[in-house]
Amino acid sequence: MKEPIRDRDLTTRHTMNLDLSQYSAEQIVNELSNNKVREILTLLKPRLRLDEGEMCDVTISPSGCFTLTGNKRRREETPPVEESMHVEESIHVEEVQKTHMENFAMYAVEIRAGGHGYLSETFRQQFLIAFDYAKTHGLEDINIPDSTSHTSDGITRDVGSWIKHQRVKYREGKLKPSRCEILEKCGIRWHAKEHNWDTMYELYCAYREDHLSDPPSSYVCPGGEKLGDWVSIQRKEYTRKSLSQVHCEKLNAQNITWAPRANTWMTHFHNLMEFLEGNNNVLPRRRQTCGQYGTDLAVWLGKQKEKLLSGRITIDQKNMLLKLPDTARQYLTLGDVELDDQIL
Repeated sequence: MKEPIRDRDLTTRHTMNLDLSQYSAEQIVNELSNNKVREILTLLKPRLRLDEGEMCDVTISPSGCFTLTGNKRRREETPPVEESMHVEESIHVEEVQKTHMENFAMYAVEIRAGGHGYLSETFRQQFLIAFDYAKTHGLEDINIPDSTSHTSDGITRDVGSWIKHQRVKYREGKLKPSRCEILEKCGIRWHAKEHNWDTMYELYCAYREDHLSDPPSSYVCPGGEKLGDWVSIQRKEYTRKSLSQVHCEKLNAQNITWAPRANTWMTHFHNLMEFLEGNNNVLPRRRQTCGQYGTDLAVWLGKQKEKLLSGRITIDQKNMLLKLPDTARQYLTLGDVELDDQIL
């Protein structure tokens, strides 16, 4: 064990225990000279680690503890190493987070290659068609508008309704965790009703701007969105008073027709009145008015007669029919043969 340096001359004291089995402590103290001990220690020098300096004197205690005094050689002073100004930059490689569409594409490739065998065949098929739709229409995720059909590899599926069904199962706690994880990595919004409504509303505005009217119930957008069905749903919600005030105001701003059948009936009625006034109240013949009014008023008038006879006409409609000229009223109420022949 080294003791602290005491003097400026670098004199160092080393204390250590040596096992000299051939000598007793008394013999070491009384009989062995310092020269003898020095001789012994010199032989043991490599083991005593005294190679750093020169051994000068030995002091022996009765317990066999030797105190060695020597001069330690000065070490050549080495210039201090300048601290390098270069700081090694730690390279932190972050995992690049994939976009929703990149994950969508990755899963599509894996599923098409037979991966994820735990998924049902229906889920796999719908997922692949949904991906093809999203890729074709430049979507950023899997959130396809409701009631959207798409055809891929000769198979047509309503992928919009399929996505909606996954949301319903998620909210009910019935969606399997494995499917949930896949859909979430593809960017599904579990509560996307408002977002989908806005998407369909934009399509509705575009249609109104191009056609100046509401789409027919069977109309499907070029992208596969069933805009006609969507408009019909808005009308039903309006009739049930379940349509929000905000949505109602937006649709009113586009001059939506809330009751298209009633509006169509009134359009046919006014067209019939105009025709009768311009033709001396002579009833129209079959196919006579198709070019001018876009509908066969003779057929329409015949349907009103059937409704009157069967009691399926509304009071408001009946009151409007009573405003027709005599020739039309007689046909509707009396069913004269001559008038029937005139229409037929």
